[in-house]
Amino acid sequence: DLTDFALRGLQEQNRLKPIKVDSEVRRKTAYHEAGHACISIIASNGENVPDYASIVPSKNFEGVVFESLAYYDNLDEITYKFLLLKTRIALAGRAAEELFFGGLNISSGANSDLSSATRMCFRLFAYSGFHSKMDGQAISASNLAVLNLGEVDPLQYERVSKDVRNFLAEQYLYVMNTLKEKRAFVDAVAQRLLWDPVVDQQEMKTLSE
Repeated sequence: DLTDFALRGLQEQNRLKPIKVDSEVRRKTAYHEAGHACISIIASNGENVPDYASIVPSKNFEGVVFESLAYYDNLDEITYKFLLLKTRIALAGRAAEELFFGGLNISSGANSDLSSATRMCFRLFAYSGFHSKMDGQAISASNLAVLNLGEVDPLQYERVSKDVRNFLAEQYLYVMNTLKEKRAFVDAVAQRLLWDPVVDQQEMKTLSE
């Protein structure tokens, strides 16, 4: 209830008419959110099991996944490992739509996911010296001349943006392959959301077993 309040506020309490969602849109939303939830669990090795997933629509979104607050409470710093996880979670909704509904039926529902992933990657690449190949020392060392926070010139912007695009493409491929491998898990979460539009952490853990 507290999570729902934080996400939706009081405005939804006063809605005179319920939001009507087409059945196919609702199904796509279920798989979109299932993609986020499943990758959150898989890519974190079970450490980031979402507290909450829902396909109850509001004026701001069709569905939502609220990641584990306990997981974030235990984080002390931003690492490349964390960047990988956050990027993969952000891309997973769109990837699930493509996997289960085909490229022609991908919706614009991932706008905010893609925007936040792009901004996060750009900041860490431009100002923190992160690189898309941080697991290889020789390549990682090639991006140590960083910009001052907030500083971006046209040449550096193009360089960093190219690296970000390549990184996002690589991570999207990882997410697609992972969702294909764990398709039954994604199906189970999506079907659960279609049956009961609110799934809590305990239910998510049970489905992942």
